[in-house]
Amino acid sequence: MMGMDDERRSNGGPNGSEAWTAETLVQWVYAQQLADRVARWGGGHAMPSGARVMSGIVEDRARLGCRVDGGGHDPGTELHPDADAVHRWMLDRCENIELGLVIQHARHGTRPETYTRRPPRWHPQYDERGRIVVVYADKAKRRPIYCPVYRSPDPDSVDVARATYAAWHAILADLVAELGNGGLKTGQIAGVGAPARPWEQTVLDLRREND
Repeated sequence: MMGMDDERRSNGGPNGSEAWTAETLVQWVYAQQLADRVARWGGGHAMPSGARVMSGIVEDRARLGCRVDGGGHDPGTELHPDADAVHRWMLDRCENIELGLVIQHARHGTRPETYTRRPPRWHPQYDERGRIVVVYADKAKRRPIYCPVYRSPDPDSVDVARATYAAWHAILADLVAELGNGGLKTGQIAGVGAPARPWEQTVLDLRREND
């Protein structure tokens, strides 16, 4: 009987008649081929130096700050050569936390948050009854001074999120540079597939709308 992971894993390789983007390529490698899981249990050729036992998986989760599932593959499962090549490259290129970032988003078909559509805005504070908080100059509350406000999302959080996105994008750009022209047995890599700084493009779009 096939396990859940085996059912999810595609036995086919990439379509040689079509070009990948780096983004869709890593999605295939980690969401369909599940290269990290196969390699971890010895079924592929991309095994990092030293076997990654359960203690290593626990360490991964602690370092990454997210759960990248270790899976339960049959150790005899073989990786497609291109999935193996990409995973080998990732192991050489990435720090542990960077690899986790790529795998997490590849597995879910997402990109790191950039707050592109949710720029920081000022919001009033509310009390426990759902009323806007007002600070008064007198105890009788007849002379309001100001209403406390806060920014959401927090600008520092936005900066961290966008730096994370930039790191993710840089890894995919390096993948294109290293394997994009002849680095795969089947197919080519035609660009990253995601904008480098999407928040800047949004500003330009808003300016055009207001012209």
